[in-house]
Amino acid sequence: LRVGAVYLLGAIASAAAGLRLGGSGLWLLWPALSLSLVALSYLALGAGGFQKRTDGTMPFATHLLLLPYLLGARFNAWLWSAGDGVSEIGEGVWLGRLPRRFAKNGAPKFATVVDLCAELPSPRHAGRRIAMPALDLIPLSREELRNAAEAIEKARAHGPVLVCCALGYGRSAAAVAAWLVMTDRAPTPEAAAQRLRAIRPQIALDPRRLP
Repeated sequence: LRVGAVYLLGAIASAAAGLRLGGSGLWLLWPALSLSLVALSYLALGAGGFQKRTDGTMPFATHLLLLPYLLGARFNAWLWSAGDGVSEIGEGVWLGRLPRRFAKNGAPKFATVVDLCAELPSPRHAGRRIAMPALDLIPLSREELRNAAEAIEKARAHGPVLVCCALGYGRSAAAVAAWLVMTDRAPTPEAAAQRLRAIRPQIALDPRRLP
C-alpha cells in the first residue's frame, strides 16, 4: 500500500503540474497516466498489471502507456547496479540483474533464465525462460519462494541457470536463498543470506522471510 501510494502521489503531482503549465506542459499527463497504472498494479492488480508475457515481452499498448515509467525504471536499474552484472553462486546457478541483451549467436551462456522482474521487458533469449513476475520492493511470499526454488533446481538439469530481477538484489536474491535452504545447500536462512552477501554485498534480504 505504501509503495502504491507513493506512485499515486507522483501521478497526482505530475498531472497537476501538467494542467497548471498547459501547452507543452500537458505532456506531463503521460507520466501521470503511467504512474497511475503502476500504482494500480501495487494497490489492486498485482504483478499481472504489467502484462509481462512468458517470453519476457509486453504488449505494445502496455509498453506505450508505461513508457515514462519504464525509462525511469531502466535508468534506476543502471544507476544502482552498474558494473555488478551477474555473479556465480555455485553448482550452475547465477544471480544478477536482468541483462540488457543476451548473446544472439551460438549457444547461450545460460540454458535457463528464471525471470522474477514484472516491471521491465526482457531481451530475447535462445534458451529456456521461466517467467515468475513479482512486484519490485514487495517481499516474495513463502509460496512464491518455494515455487522459485523448485524451478531453479529443476532448471539445473538443463545447464547453467540465471536467476534475475531488475537489480539482482531483492527478488532474485530471495529466490536463490530459498533454493539454497530448500535443497540443503545452506543449513539455515541466515547462512544462505550470509553466503549471498559474501558474493553480492548489496543484496536486500531478510532471512526471516525465507521458507
